[in-house]
Amino acid sequence: MTGEAARPLLLARLALALYPPSWRARYGDEVLALLAESRRGGPGAAAGLAWHAFPAWIIPPRHLHADRFSRMRASLATVLLAWTVLTGLGLTFAQLTQLQGAIPPAAPVGWRQPATVTAYRDIVTWSYHIFDGALALSLLAIGLGGLPLWLVMLRRAHRERRPRDLIRLLMPVLAPAGYLVALLVLVRLIQRPDGVGQWWFLAIVLGGLAAGIAAAAGPGLALRSLRPRGPAVRFATRAAVVGVASLVTAVAASATAAIALYLSVHYLSGHPLLQTRAAGYSGPPPPAAQLQSLSQYGNSAMLVIYLTLIASFALVAVVGAARGARAGVDGRDYA
Repeated sequence: MTGEAARPLLLARLALALYPPSWRARYGDEVLALLAESRRGGPGAAAGLAWHAFPAWIIPPRHLHADRFSRMRASLATVLLAWTVLTGLGLTFAQLTQLQGAIPPAAPVGWRQPATVTAYRDIVTWSYHIFDGALALSLLAIGLGGLPLWLVMLRRAHRERRPRDLIRLLMPVLAPAGYLVALLVLVRLIQRPDGVGQWWFLAIVLGGLAAGIAAAAGPGLALRSLRPRGPAVRFATRAAVVGVASLVTAVAASATAAIALYLSVHYLSGHPLLQTRAAGYSGPPPPAAQLQSLSQYGNSAMLVIYLTLIASFALVAVVGAARGARAGVDGRDYA
């Protein structure tokens, strides 16, 4: 294929990169050849390919994974990627809400607290506690559950002198370390009294997400290359179920808190925080700053985007973990 003829297929190649490695290895060349023959490598074909990548991760054809260990490795790679993105979204939520002290304000002494605001305060507070505990359990399960398999692959890559796989396996250390160094340099260079600013914060979040994806992609590629088998793979698969279940609980709690914050903002915008003064109180009303600090959480577009993202990646993680668990108890192999 000439360089001029290959240019229209660039978008199609990028769309194929969204598919699982096993799918690309089996069908990638055939799809590109078909598009080249029909001269349909433009944006429309690329968009169609990208649209079908999501179900390829969730329900991959069984014949692409001839044995149960292959299916477990594929599910682990899928779960690791979805779990990393979901964890990044959860941590971003915590940074923007919990760590900022976002909670519906309490009425000061001398004023009566509306029951609705009290309910929102309780929901947000308990959601934060559940998020913290479930996220910690998920990190523990994924870390300890995957450690034996990671060590098995690391020893094998070292013994067989496979530098590419060694680098892939070290990505969970190298990618976060590189991100933290870059973050420290960036913060020192900016040095603004009001923080890094909105756009720099967005860049930092996207950079962290990219570092997380790189950290997850490395072991996923090593799983495909080294093809480990045995107890370590089964143990990691079982731990992935626990880790995903805990993480889904955490992001569900974060979604509950986000919805409660959103509803509290709109409730308070139409109903003053303090409906009536207590008997005998003649002091001033509470400061409006109590409500202004919550106004940013009343953005419906941001709420919908966050809920959509966590629901999508939670679905991928749950289905991937379920596939791995099913393969772990299924003794059958598929030709």
